[in-house]
Amino acid sequence: MKVLLLKRSRILWNSDLASPALNRTNQLKWARAVQSLGDKWLLAQLITKQHDHNHGIPMSRMQSMDGS
Repeated sequence: MKVLLLKRSRILWNSDLASPALNRTNQLKWARAVQSLGDKWLLAQLITKQHDHNHGIPMSRMQSMDGS
């Protein structure tokens, strides 16, 4: 598992603009974070978009528009 995470991190966190040491640090920190979170990390599960009835307007703002 850790080998797969490190391989994935080398793909995701490899920037030509950063130094190799910084790239490696970012890669290790990402792999450590994903490993410690397990299946609780954001991209571990498919998130389906719910239908937005408010067209992106926060509910608190909708209530103030209604005069409530």
